[in-house]
Amino acid sequence: PPLFVELIRVGERTGHLEETFQVLEEYYDQVQSIQRQFRSAMTYPVLMYLAAVGVITLLIMILGYLGGQGQAVTTDPLGLGLSGLSGATLFVAVALGLPLALLAGLKLLANKVRWQSQLEAVLLGLPAWGSAFLLLALQRCAVALRMGYQAGLSVPKVVRHALEATSNAAFTRGQDRAVAVVKKGGSLTEALQASGAPFPDEFYEYVQLGEQTGNLPEVMERLSRNYAEEAARRLRSAATATAWAIYALIALMIILAIFRIASIYLNALGQAAG
Repeated sequence: PPLFVELIRVGERTGHLEETFQVLEEYYDQVQSIQRQFRSAMTYPVLMYLAAVGVITLLIMILGYLGGQGQAVTTDPLGLGLSGLSGATLFVAVALGLPLALLAGLKLLANKVRWQSQLEAVLLGLPAWGSAFLLLALQRCAVALRMGYQAGLSVPKVVRHALEATSNAAFTRGQDRAVAVVKKGGSLTEALQASGAPFPDEFYEYVQLGEQTGNLPEVMERLSRNYAEEAARRLRSAATATAWAIYALIALMIILAIFRIASIYLNALGQAAG
């Protein structure tokens, strides 16, 4: 990332390379911790989804087989035209293929800095997940502000790198406006406000406090840790909400299957009685 390269360059020139690496180590430790917690929180919902797909696949196969054993009606438990081995195969292909294709697409986008920035901006609007991604962007911005000031970068560079470090188009779009404010003598708080990025009032208050006391790196260090911890909590909450959504989907599919099966056999009994 541009910030990483710039900090190493300044650290070499100023003789503070060791301190720069220590700050970068702390940052990437936080990132890895958040990633591990996210994967851990999503493990159970994913297993539940796979189990549900397996159960429904067996239901389609078994009922399709029973429907072919001299029955007067073909058994289609979901009402989607899926029955027997071919229907089960199609269901598995769609139920597993779509999520895998989505994950592959997201992974591909995440490997491109420009597209990752656009993707994270879109994710801010997701229920439950949006607040977590906002906190992650704010945490990266706070870390960049801290490292930039400690390394002795010029204020315009600090502002530009701080907004770029968010990896979020909602923040990077206004970086030229923010840099222009600083070059005209404006404060860092005024520059961030001019960017039009979705900074909360709390962030402005901390930045203003750091500017007024001359301890911006220390203030940003505390703020980045707070955001990292809160982002981890929000990610766990979002994972829980996603798990409940999966449970609701599973329940809906099972209820649909029950009503379809009951309807099929009631119709068959009615035809036999007639």
